[in-house]
Amino acid sequence: MDKKHGIYLILFLPLLIAMVACGGSDEGNSDTSVEELAETRAAEIIAATKAFDEAVAAEIDARATADAGSVAAAPTSTPLPIPTSTPLPIPTATPEDSANSEAEENAAAGGNFNVRQEDPEAEVVNVSAAEEEAVEAVEEPEEQANLPEEEPEQAVVQLPPLFPIVKQGAPGDRQGIQGSIFSPEGLQISADPAVFGQRISFLLVGAFDEAVGTVEGDGVDSVAFAITDESGTVVYQTIDNSPYYCAFGNANPCDVWDFSAGTWPNGTPVVSGNYNAKIQANGSTAGRFSIWTYDFAIDLGDSAEVAVEPEPVVEEVAEVAPTPTLFPVVKQGAPSQKNGVLGNVYAPEGLQISSDPAIFGNNINFMLLEAYDEASGSTEYGAGVRDVTFTIQDSNGQVVYTLVEGVAAYCAFGGDIPCNTWNFAQHGNSWPGGTRAQSGNYKATIVGVGNSGASSTWNYEFAIQIDDSLVPAGPTVRINNITISGDRYVVDFVTTGYQPVLPGQHIHFFFNTVPPGQAGAPGGGPWVLYPNSNGGSGASPFTLYGTGDKPAGATQMCALVANPNHSVQQGTGNCYPLP
Repeated sequence: MDKKHGIYLILFLPLLIAMVACGGSDEGNSDTSVEELAETRAAEIIAATKAFDEAVAAEIDARATADAGSVAAAPTSTPLPIPTSTPLPIPTATPEDSANSEAEENAAAGGNFNVRQEDPEAEVVNVSAAEEEAVEAVEEPEEQANLPEEEPEQAVVQLPPLFPIVKQGAPGDRQGIQGSIFSPEGLQISADPAVFGQRISFLLVGAFDEAVGTVEGDGVDSVAFAITDESGTVVYQTIDNSPYYCAFGNANPCDVWDFSAGTWPNGTPVVSGNYNAKIQANGSTAGRFSIWTYDFAIDLGDSAEVAVEPEPVVEEVAEVAPTPTLFPVVKQGAPSQKNGVLGNVYAPEGLQISSDPAIFGNNINFMLLEAYDEASGSTEYGAGVRDVTFTIQDSNGQVVYTLVEGVAAYCAFGGDIPCNTWNFAQHGNSWPGGTRAQSGNYKATIVGVGNSGASSTWNYEFAIQIDDSLVPAGPTVRINNITISGDRYVVDFVTTGYQPVLPGQHIHFFFNTVPPGQAGAPGGGPWVLYPNSNGGSGASPFTLYGTGDKPAGATQMCALVANPNHSVQQGTGNCYPLP
């Protein structure tokens, strides 16, 4: 814009403001539309422009003469007064109007713009948003309004389009990995405490190892989800390796599981009640992990009311033996030939004397995690996997132990989440099958077979160093296997150093819901004597327990050597998983 047009705009602007502000013949008519008022104002502006040309031309000549000098001269003419009248009304937005139009945003912010003139000595004139539009209707300035500069956009962490989501109450034990549990907003019948209906979904958001980085997934190797019901039975588990970490698969967005089929994803029947989810993020660096505990309930509409009953807070209990757990775990070196079935070998962290190469002491535990058959079309843990076979050989190639696992998690010594830990000292320094265990090198061959017929093999080499001083002195009893025949448990066992008889040394069988210290006199039990009568046979197998005798929460059957007075000798027996 040249000076002439700039001066013209300065002088003409007050009149424009006056014309825009004037109510005219339509003033007070609330039914008149904004479009009709704008047309009236435009006509008035054009008429005023013609009448004002001569006055403007004289002022332009005066300003041009002043600009020619070394110092700008002040204008000699008197500006026209700005008339005051009712401003052009701004209508209330209707549903069809945009609630975020630029004019409304400016009006809400005060409605003023700073219009920069070409003449460096001209004053900055503040006009309303409506007045600015009227000016642009006459002559659109070549320079844009001097609007405040926009602040640079902040970096935003992109979350999966599962949102809006709400943060869930999930206390945790954080060992270096950050994160929080979220679930989709509106998916729950109740959010505090969390109660899900026919659909469920939750995820770990913001998971990263603060020692590695702050980007989602930094330093996180995997996240394991394990859901248990009120009895402590695991009803569903999975492992997710990709951010975001979803309890039911996929990542962007996370999947929502529908209970309309009446089951969890792995086929376990679902019922209304209280549940607990244990979520653990395992770091790629040893010793870095965090655990979250998420209590929730499921109400499928078949109960009047389901309420979460949080577990009572226990202060501090001294000398409580830790329960073997799958968490945290570390990946093991296990060369493989993967043909369709994927997965990796893991062992609990801290269980080994050495992890490279792997050396176990009196306790051993390892498992095949993240296993699925590619042909299944799903990466969910266990998808399409028919079974996993563990075979352990000693340094001479002699098979010392074998187990076939048909349900994830695929544990070398049985169990689920947690996998069982085998203690050699508690079992007469023997493998679960009864073969004598000796210090030395071993190799585990792990074969995963898919429903598609695909098969993959992992070769896991390790060693054991057994403390022979921990072998119990005197008689022992060891359960080698448990099967079901009809409604009876069939328990195969062996004894060393004695033959069970009554009266005399015999065996006490009991479920693992009974502490070993209560499995004999003067403890409260319950237990079953074997043999159960004087002169009876104490030979294997034991069949006195029926499947209906199993208490809620029992996962194993146990045996200990009992003295003639029915006290028991601790460390002389073992526990074995129930089928």
